Amino acid sequence: MLFAPLGLAMRAGRDSPLRVEAIDIGVARVQWVAFVAASLVCGLAGSLNAFSKGTISSDASACRVRSMAS
Repeated sequence: MLFAPLGLAMRAGRDSPLRVEAIDIGVARVQWVAFVAASLVCGLAGSLNAFSKGTISSDASACRVRSMAS
């Protein structure tokens, strides 16, 4: 994806958003498409994880926070 057109547009939007807007590539649109693509991949990974485990519980994904004060 790095050298695909979307990857190049993301890198260009990161490096110089003003230039990218000047050549008529919408930076906000490219960022939105990248966010949606990442969300789809994360959702797929979560569903495959749940399928492989067989069940989902809140204890499995809970973060335990320790208090620094004693």
